[in-house]
Amino acid sequence: VEDFLDIAIGYSLLACFSQLKPMMVAIGTGSYFIIYRILAYRMLNVTCRPWPSGSESIGVWQEIMDCIATIAVTCNVALCTFVMEPIKHWPLETKFLFFILAEKGLFSLRSLICAMLKDQPDDVTRIYDQMDESAKVLTIPPLVASPKAHDFSRVNIGLAACLSETSDDASDAD
Repeated sequence: VEDFLDIAIGYSLLACFSQLKPMMVAIGTGSYFIIYRILAYRMLNVTCRPWPSGSESIGVWQEIMDCIATIAVTCNVALCTFVMEPIKHWPLETKFLFFILAEKGLFSLRSLICAMLKDQPDDVTRIYDQMDESAKVLTIPPLVASPKAHDFSRVNIGLAACLSETSDDASDAD
C-alpha cells in the first residue's frame, strides 16, 4: 500500500502541475529512479525476499490512477486558461468558454484513445489461447462405460445370506 501511495502522489503532482515547471518532469523522473533503486536494494539485501502472493491486477489503485488522470486534465486546462500567457489576458467570458471547450475536447480525446486501446495486449491473448489448447491436450478424457457392461443385478451383496449360513453352521455343530 505504501509503495503505491508514493507512486500515486508523485504521479498526481507531475500530471497536474508539470506544465508550470516542465523541468520538474526530468527532476522528478531522476529522483524516482534513484528512490526506487534504493528501495530495490533494501528489498533484496536488508529485508530479503517477501512472501510471494499472486494478484490479477493492481486492484483499486487502477481506479485511483484513472481518477488522478481525470483531475489532471481539468487542472492542466485550468492552469493553461487562467494562469498562462496569452489566454490569461482574455475577457472572463472568453476564458470560461475556452476552458469548457478545451476540457470537453480533451476528455473526448481521452475517451477515444481509451476506446481504441485494448484491455489485454495481443501477446497475452495468444498466451492464454495457447494455455487453453495445451490444457485440452493434457487433460485425461473421462471414463466411458463400455458397451459390454456386465449385469450385476443378481449379485447378492447383503449380509443376510452370510448370517444364515453361519447360523446353519452353528446349529450343525451342536
